[in-house]
Amino acid sequence: MTGRRSAAATALIGAFWGCAANTETESKVTAIAPAAAFNDSAFPALIQGDAFRPIYRFDTMAAAAGTDVGSFSATLTPIDGPAEAAIALEGVTWQSPWAIAATVPAGVPAGRYDVAVTDPRGRKMQLAGGFVSLGSDTEPPLVAVDEPAPGAIIGTGATVQVTLAADDGEGVVATLGASIATTTMAIADVACNVPAGAHSTSCHTAFVAPAPVDENDVIIITPYATDSVGHDAEMTPAMFKLAARPSLTSATPTVGPASGGTEITVGGSDFIEGTVLLFGDQAVQPTSVTPTEIKALTPAHDPGSATLKVSTGGAACKQTMYFDFVAAPIVRLVKPPHGPVTGGTRISVAGNFFRGIKTTIQFGTQPLLCPVFMGPNRIDGVVPPSATGPGAVAVKAYDEIGGSGAVPDEVTFTYDPEGDSPDGGTDPTNCAGGP
Repeated sequence: MTGRRSAAATALIGAFWGCAANTETESKVTAIAPAAAFNDSAFPALIQGDAFRPIYRFDTMAAAAGTDVGSFSATLTPIDGPAEAAIALEGVTWQSPWAIAATVPAGVPAGRYDVAVTDPRGRKMQLAGGFVSLGSDTEPPLVAVDEPAPGAIIGTGATVQVTLAADDGEGVVATLGASIATTTMAIADVACNVPAGAHSTSCHTAFVAPAPVDENDVIIITPYATDSVGHDAEMTPAMFKLAARPSLTSATPTVGPASGGTEITVGGSDFIEGTVLLFGDQAVQPTSVTPTEIKALTPAHDPGSATLKVSTGGAACKQTMYFDFVAAPIVRLVKPPHGPVTGGTRISVAGNFFRGIKTTIQFGTQPLLCPVFMGPNRIDGVVPPSATGPGAVAVKAYDEIGGSGAVPDEVTFTYDPEGDSPDGGTDPTNCAGGP
């Protein structure tokens, strides 16, 4: 009974295989990765293609199925070379219909090779000239400090981000790291985690900068790297000026238009070329610097108060001052929108960024009479007599610091011809409102 069941199972496997063979897509090899490599040591490779099919086994009696992932073989054959020159790849394993893993052995002679894969049925697929052996690796990797940027200044107390990078071309990076120090003290030794088989890699670390011993002190970052053959990279130290944390004692003026452009003078100590002003998180380069004074132009900024600091190499002063950015006032509505040419109409002017007596409302060239500040969005008053006769005039707001704003549609007030307008209401020269 057992023999009959085994024979039946074998027949089923054969039937499945034969049926599949009648409908299967043509298998092919499209690439091998890496496509070029040195031959100093064995390395993993991935053969890519289409319709890679292993042997599928079914046991109907045990209700089980399995895949024979080791049923493929692969070789590298020199272009136009004899079959006997083929080099067998090791550990050939089916991974998916599109990928087969293998190991290229060490010592493959330099040259270009055809990549051939043989499936479980003995059918051979070939990628002509798909792989190049570069022979022995004779060049060391390149190593660099990508961060901080070349020429950067590092300030006392700043958290310094460091990025190291190594590249060995078609070779394999084995180690990457760096020593970090000042001219008088060690700060850190960095050993990076390098992925296996990496041709290039990078890593990140950080440290807190110490105080300089004098004005000539520097941070020295010396990177190192080796490849899998044992070649050491040429180590060129990267050097960065180490600067003291600046201090802030004064600022003049402390208010200016939100449009920017105000010249500000800041006093303090330990200023150097490279010290910047910070308005909030907005950095501004000075126009002139001495050890105790900085001059700069304020940037355009949102209206309101911004913290003012000085910073060198990422280390900001511990003192804080403030700079007020004043917006240009804007008129958006007047009510009523017209009145007699003789003036005297009581009116409300609505808008934004009004600052009490510091804001002047103009009807053409004439100022609003008897202004009363009702809030940042409203000023009441009395319409002045027209300087130009009947007709519309622009109504604008001016601030002694913020200047004048504008809206897409200019707000106007229309002076009616004499006799064509209702009673003006008040004597425009009488702010108490009497007739």
